[in-house]
Amino acid sequence: MNSWLFHITISAALAVPVEIAARYFRLWVYTPLWMVLVNVLITVALIYGTLAWLTAGLSLPAQFACGAVIGIAYEILNFSSLKSWYFPEDKCLFLKGKPALVIGVGLAWGGYPTLTNLLIGFM
Repeated sequence: MNSWLFHITISAALAVPVEIAARYFRLWVYTPLWMVLVNVLITVALIYGTLAWLTAGLSLPAQFACGAVIGIAYEILNFSSLKSWYFPEDKCLFLKGKPALVIGVGLAWGGYPTLTNLLIGFM
């Protein structure tokens, strides 16, 4: 069960409840709304699923670090030019302001490859 496609599928499955909760609690808002599909299918499934597959043999902290570095870069890219989502009032939970959001949310992205590989390991 260590196929690339399986990693992509598990990553996408992890993203769905995250995005549902984010929408329900208005943690972040996509502009336009269809960007949620791009984020789940391309960013989480394809990019983070591939990253999980590529880093499966590494330690969990290394997997997390790889995901967090990409996540921080992605948040910087979104704030600087993509503008595909925003955080209402520039806050998300206890994070306030763009620098805190870039670091905090960027670090949270590190959970995708780690959780994907942990979940696959339990199957």
